[in-house]
Amino acid sequence: MTGAMNKPRFEGRRVKLEEVCEIRSGGTPKRSVLEYWQDGTIPWVKISDMKGKYVCSTEECITESGMSNSSAKLFEKGTILYSIFASIGEVGILKIPAATNQAIAGFRVKDEYKGSVDRDYLYHWLRSRKALSKHSGRGAAQNNINLSILKSMELELPAIGDQRCIAAQFERVARLEEGVCNQLAALDDLRKSRFIEMFGDPVGGNAWPMRQLNELYRVGSSKRIYAKDLVKGGVPFYRLADVGCLADGTNPSVDSYITEERYAGLKAAGYVPGADDILVTSRGTLGKCYIVSGEDKFYFQDGMITWLARTGMSPRSRYLVALFSNNSFAKNLSDSCSGTTVRYLSISDLAKMRIPVPPMDLQDKYLAFVRQVDKLESAARASIDRLQTLYDSLAQEYFG
Repeated sequence: MTGAMNKPRFEGRRVKLEEVCEIRSGGTPKRSVLEYWQDGTIPWVKISDMKGKYVCSTEECITESGMSNSSAKLFEKGTILYSIFASIGEVGILKIPAATNQAIAGFRVKDEYKGSVDRDYLYHWLRSRKALSKHSGRGAAQNNINLSILKSMELELPAIGDQRCIAAQFERVARLEEGVCNQLAALDDLRKSRFIEMFGDPVGGNAWPMRQLNELYRVGSSKRIYAKDLVKGGVPFYRLADVGCLADGTNPSVDSYITEERYAGLKAAGYVPGADDILVTSRGTLGKCYIVSGEDKFYFQDGMITWLARTGMSPRSRYLVALFSNNSFAKNLSDSCSGTTVRYLSISDLAKMRIPVPPMDLQDKYLAFVRQVDKLESAARASIDRLQTLYDSLAQEYFG
C-alpha cells in the first residue's frame, strides 16, 4: 500500500469532542420487569453486538416502556458508538436506530459541524484511541472511562477534504480486515454446523446421557485478590474482559499483576487452574469459555469468572466449548441466569446446569475435524494481526 507514503499535508485546529459532538451514554431497563423486555421492538446494543464497523442487528430488544423507565436512549441511524466500560474503545456505526446499554456512548455530530466533520474520519480517530483510552481507564473491578474524560478528548480537525482523504487510507485496510473476519465467521459457522450434525440439538431431543456440570467438574472460582494486593509487575491478573479476549483468541491488555510469591503460594494450595481446565465468563456476556494451556501463567478475578476444574469424568474440553457456543444451549444458559440490570451466572447456577455427554470416541472424531479448522483459523488470525499492525502505523502517522 502506498497511501501512507503519500500522506497529505494538513493543518487543523484541535477541538474537544464535546464541542463538535453530542455525547450520551445508554442504560439498561430492569430485567425483573417483564414488560420492559417481552415483545420489545427497539434494538438494544451491547458490546458483544459491535462486531464490525457497522451495527446492523442486536441480540436483544427492549420495549418503549423499558426505554421510558430507564436511562436508555434511542440513537439515530448513523450514530457512532464507543464502549466505555469493560472492553473499552470498541467502535461501531449504527445502521439502524437503536438504544444501548450503559457501557456504550453514542456520538452525534452537532448540526453546525455536519459540513466540517467527516463521520468516517471521526470513526477511525476514535478507533485509533483504543490504546490511549485503556491507558486512561479507571476502576478496580474493570477498566472504564467516564463521559467527562471522553468529552474532554482533543480531536485534530483539518479541512473536510483532508479528513476524507485520511479516512480513505484507513478504509482500504479496514476492507481487507473485513474480508478476513468474514473468513473467520465462516470457519466458526463450519464448526457449529458440524457440531449439530454429529451431536444434535443439545437442549431438546438429545439422545445422550445428561449430567450436571458438578458431576463432571469441580465448579468454583479463584481465591479473592484485593486491590491492595495488586502490583505493577509480576504474574498477570485477568479480569472479566481479559478472559473474554482469551476466549475470542485475542490478547488481553493487562494492567494488573500479583507477585510471583503470591502466585506460587496459590499454586501450591491448589488455587491455580491446570491444563485443560476451563474458565467461563459469568457476568454480562455469559458463557465465553477459555481452555487453560499448560504454558499459561496468570491468575484471575473471582465471582465474574467460573472455574471448571477437570476430573476423571470430564468430557473433552473442546467439546464443552463447542457446546457453550451452540445457540440453543447459549439461550438456555441465559434463561438460567440471575440478575436484573446485569445478568450473571452464579457458581451454583452453573454447577446445576445439565449437559449431554456423548461417547468419547465421537467427541474425539469431532476434535479431529476441529483441529483442521483451527489451522485455517490460525492463518486467518495471522493475517488480521498483520493488517492491525498496518492500521496502527497509519494511526501513528496521521493521529500520532
